[in-house]
Amino acid sequence: MTNRFHRAVNRKIGLKSDVVMDLCARKELEFWKANVSSLNSGSLHEVVKRPTRIVYSVASAGGCAAFISIDNMPVGRKNWDSLEMKQSSSWSWKLHCVSFVF
Repeated sequence: MTNRFHRAVNRKIGLKSDVVMDLCARKELEFWKANVSSLNSGSLHEVVKRPTRIVYSVASAGGCAAFISIDNMPVGRKNWDSLEMKQSSSWSWKLHCVSFVF
């Protein structure tokens, strides 16, 4: 329900020019004005909750270690095998580390 409104905005010539809306764009705005409060079940100003689990991980050419912050207990660590060591991507090692822990 924003397609026509976005088209109208994209037709603007400059930042200070007016937005010329056709009937469909106006109907979209009327829809959102009438329904936005009923479509959203939560308040816009809800209290942000702190995370209950935080995952830490480190990976290098030689191996990886990770833990979840539940009583700071280690979850796992491992040394890479010869095939894993040949992987040249730090991203690949980090991905394998997180995958291994979970």
